[in-house]
Amino acid sequence: MSRGQTRRRLWFTVLGPVRAWRGDQEIDLGSPQARSLLAVLLAHGGQSVSLARLVDTMWGPDSPRTAVNAIHRNIGLLRRRIEPDLPARRAGGWLVRSAGGYRVDADGDSLDLLRFRGLVMRARAGGGRGAIELYHEALGLWSGAGGEGIDPRVRADAVFTRLEQELSTVARDAADVALAVGGAGVLADAVEQVAGRAPFDEPLHERLIRLLGAAGQQARALQSYQDLRRRLGAELGLSPAASVDAARDAVLRSPRRARQLRSATLLSYRRMGCPLNQRPGGVSPH
Repeated sequence: MSRGQTRRRLWFTVLGPVRAWRGDQEIDLGSPQARSLLAVLLAHGGQSVSLARLVDTMWGPDSPRTAVNAIHRNIGLLRRRIEPDLPARRAGGWLVRSAGGYRVDADGDSLDLLRFRGLVMRARAGGGRGAIELYHEALGLWSGAGGEGIDPRVRADAVFTRLEQELSTVARDAADVALAVGGAGVLADAVEQVAGRAPFDEPLHERLIRLLGAAGQQARALQSYQDLRRRLGAELGLSPAASVDAARDAVLRSPRRARQLRSATLLSYRRMGCPLNQRPGGVSPH
């Protein structure tokens, strides 16, 4: 099998649990330490990571004297698992030495992070309704928090924090496009999932509220506002920003919401046995 055929059959994920597949078969990545090391390399999206940076990410300031040897050993073990037919002492084509460290030689056909970035680049370049489907596909690549399931000390590294920030930025951009061109229903669920992982990102939640309202999901939009308001108050002692309140008010003023309120009012009158032209207490609703 050629190297090109092998590359097309391998797929790595870091936008959620760290996993690898050879065709339809998932690859056992070995020990938690090896999986964490691979996660760090994948999260750098094909960029070189120095040995010093890898040691600091994996162990912090109290790294053992054997840390560098452990990096080399885990790289060797991962190579054998990723490429089981690799001859002894061969470096293989995926985990390669580079600039005094290592990198994953991946692209958008083999790593979800790079496919995500490629789709986002195309969406931003194209704009319009075509961008909505690209954003939808990009956000759908995320199946959890970046690097989910690895050692929490490793996952606390800034490279994983930046991934979450990148996701939130893309979700905000996607919502803006959907609100501008009329594709709220396509992206509402995806943006809501991202907002659930960014509980205090008010600009993102503001867009979610507007997106749900535009998609005809007024009840969900208002519930999203209430959840954010309670969360900010209980955990930070804050009230929602004025822009978030404005998003809620826009939902309340929407024609669809007004019709829903009128329908709910009429239903309550019927249940109480009141004439439709008279409120309880004898006051006309008009």
